[in-house]
Amino acid sequence: MMTVNEAIQAIQGRKAGIMNRLSAKYAQTLLHPDETVTTAVVANIMVKGERFPGVVVLTDRRIMAVCGLPGIKRSIVCDLDALSQCIEAPTALNYKATFSDGKNAFAFTVNPEIGEKFSRFVAILNGEEDDFDAVEAKDSGIFNPALMRSKERAKKAKDKARAQHAANQEELRARRAAAASARQSEDDTDGESLQETAQRLNRQLNDARSRSHVEDTDPQAVAARLAAELAAQDTQQES
Repeated sequence: MMTVNEAIQAIQGRKAGIMNRLSAKYAQTLLHPDETVTTAVVANIMVKGERFPGVVVLTDRRIMAVCGLPGIKRSIVCDLDALSQCIEAPTALNYKATFSDGKNAFAFTVNPEIGEKFSRFVAILNGEEDDFDAVEAKDSGIFNPALMRSKERAKKAKDKARAQHAANQEELRARRAAAASARQSEDDTDGESLQETAQRLNRQLNDARSRSHVEDTDPQAVAARLAAELAAQDTQQES
C-alpha cells in the first residue's frame, strides 16, 4: 500500500517539500490500519473562510484535508459513504474542488496540471468515470486543461439530469392517472345497492371459479357470501 508521501509523489512527480512534510506525516498517522490511500496532493486548503497549506488525502473510505504545521495543526475528514457534495470548479488559473459530508466540509486549490490528474478521481467519486474518459484532453494552451473536461462533463450531467427529471415527471403523471382511475372506480360503486354489490361480487366470484383461480375460502368469495346474506336479510325486513 502507498504511503501519503508516495501518493503525493505519484501524482505530483515529487514528494512533499519541507513545509508540507509535517502535514504528510501527520496525515499518515490518521489512517486506519486497513485503510488504503488512493491519491494525495499538496494543496492550499480552505475551511470556513480560513486558508492554510497542507495535504489532501483520498482513501478508499475518506477524503481528508490535513495540516501538520505547529500552531495550526488540524484535520478535516469527510466520509465517502456520506459524501453530499463533491464539486469541481476549475478556472484558467487553478483547479478547485469542494467536499462535504453534511458534518464537515472543505475546499482546496492546486495548480492546473495537478488538478487535471486529481480530476479523474473526482469523476470516479461522482460516478462520471465513463463521461470523463469519453472527453478527450484538448490542448488549451496556457489555460487549465481540466476546464474543458469539467465543462463537457457538466453539460452531460445537465442533460442526464433533464432526462431523469422528464422520466420522473412522466412516472408521476402515470401514478396520478392511476390514482384518479381508482377513485373513479370507487365512485362508480358508491351508488350500488347492497343487492347490486352482492350480484357484482357473485359475478366476479363465479368468473374466477370458472378459471379455477378462486377457492371458497378466498376473501372475495367470503365477501360475496356476506353481502348476499345481508341483502337477503334486508329484503326480508322490507317485506
